[in-house]
Amino acid sequence: MNKRIITTCFPLSREEKRRLKQEAAREALFERMPEEFRLLKSEFDALCEDYLQTKQELRALKENHLKLWEAYDALQRQLIAAAHTDLPKKQPVIGAGFKYTFALCADGTALVAGKEYSKLFSDEDWSRIKVLEVSKLSSVFLLRSDGTLRTAGGNSFGQCNVSGWRNIASIAVGYMHTVGLCTDGTVRAAGKNDKNQCAVTDWRNVTQIAAGSRFTLGLRRNGTVLAAGENNYGQCDVRTWTHIAGISAGLGHSVGLCSDGTVLAAGANSDGRCNVQKWKNIAAISAGARHTVGLRTDGTVLAVGDNSSGQCNVSDWTEVIAVIAGERHTAAVRRDGTVCAVGDNSAGQCNVSGWKLF
Repeated sequence: MNKRIITTCFPLSREEKRRLKQEAAREALFERMPEEFRLLKSEFDALCEDYLQTKQELRALKENHLKLWEAYDALQRQLIAAAHTDLPKKQPVIGAGFKYTFALCADGTALVAGKEYSKLFSDEDWSRIKVLEVSKLSSVFLLRSDGTLRTAGGNSFGQCNVSGWRNIASIAVGYMHTVGLCTDGTVRAAGKNDKNQCAVTDWRNVTQIAAGSRFTLGLRRNGTVLAAGENNYGQCDVRTWTHIAGISAGLGHSVGLCSDGTVLAAGANSDGRCNVQKWKNIAAISAGARHTVGLRTDGTVLAVGDNSSGQCNVSDWTEVIAVIAGERHTAAVRRDGTVCAVGDNSAGQCNVSGWKLF
């Protein structure tokens, strides 16, 4: 029985015909080229292939480099935390600002010294509160554990227009604006925006925020820092900072805690508030209006800057596990749960000697 082979031919499209014609023309041109030129072309093609391969290898090396630095930063944070392994599992919550000091006890009760902002929220369940923040314009903010906010006080610039905010992990309060870090790493802001201090809607992968007088800082997951707002003193010149583990903002200066325990600062420095270059073994930082405080891993405290109210008189403090800088005072939590404070006490904000947080 004879077998018939049936071949079906499909017509080529115009594009395919054009491509084949171009390839044939290139082949013919290549054949007519002098031998030396053909060798040069072959070498050039080989160099192009090497370039592409090298580019891919460099990209892979860059990705590996970033991963290594992230691992290094994580290790440094673990080493810093290891200095406080005997502390309570729930870290103390302490805050300070314009003429007030605030703390949450382990049992959920709230303590306030200075201006009695807490009386504005007499019906609030304080066991649900993560932090209390107050601006210099007496705008008061409560961040609840469910990620919502409650406000009271002045709202002349819209800084309290945050009732619709949800899933907020932390807040930072400037003089006339408010910043909120969402749980997904994005950032929101409300209030005065004359210096673009609220221009943060495009920020992503942020893990920490800080608000100065008219500027905002954001710490990204990769250890770099974002800044928006007024830069009259260079306080926003932080985009070259890397391997940052913590940030804080003052009246006109920015402070960054590096993962190796050193500290960076930028901005106004006429009073020495940025003189932190020699600091080492720092576990935490906090910026007041015109002073900077650093907690060392051995439980002692450093402070530089304006000391007109005695806010930097902390050299004799020991066994400290948390520090906070107010506008013109400094407060700290000791290992035994007691609290100490120095500096401006015009409103009683340093009257914390009887506090016991845990």
